[in-house]
Amino acid sequence: MNPNGFLFCHVDTNVPGFRSLSAGATDSTVAAGYYDFESYITALNAALYALGWICSFSTSTGLVTYTAGAGASNLLFNDRTGHITGMQSKAGDALYAASAPYVSSVPPPGCLWLLGATWENVDIARERVLETTRHGRGFGYIWGGAKVWRWKLQIHPKSIIPSDSGAFTTERPLLSSFVAKGKVKLWMGNSNAISESQSGGYLTGHVIGLDSINRVSGAGYEMYEASLLVCS
Repeated sequence: MNPNGFLFCHVDTNVPGFRSLSAGATDSTVAAGYYDFESYITALNAALYALGWICSFSTSTGLVTYTAGAGASNLLFNDRTGHITGMQSKAGDALYAASAPYVSSVPPPGCLWLLGATWENVDIARERVLETTRHGRGFGYIWGGAKVWRWKLQIHPKSIIPSDSGAFTTERPLLSSFVAKGKVKLWMGNSNAISESQSGGYLTGHVIGLDSINRVSGAGYEMYEASLLVCS
């Protein structure tokens, strides 16, 4: 079952973390910027080109592919670039040119696979105090003129971190930390902003809290439903 949409994180390449690669004696750095995940892959591909490699992201499968050009050397990840693109690698790990192409073995942590999504405006005049969850704790107050939304997401089960993964001791399913905070982009089919006349497109905002996340299953299917509080 392929995803129908995505929740993209934003990647900051103005600072170290997700930008440094090398092949042979050549180093390459992703251009400085603050990219949504799909745009980050485009910038990453430009940096890889100097090393004889290319990469791409498929909105059909939700996976990243790395391909080596003729005569390319092994590709070395000098930071967490391989991790955020779904290669399950850490700093110092390499992709071997002779074994390319490589397709991400898990949904990239930089994008959440979605089966569907809806959204609604939060009336902050009536709902000034919002309860959020960080393993069952936390609340916040809303002030000012910002618009707050609830994004209700139907999440592909492969995008959920198992509660027994060792990351935390909790009975709750977990979201990748990349998409559970900061600026995010909800992408549901094309490059146009979602509006009353355009239901398939994108929305952007900043995550301010996680209302809830629950497993839903039935005969032959499984998914997770999450409610994010997002400020725009």
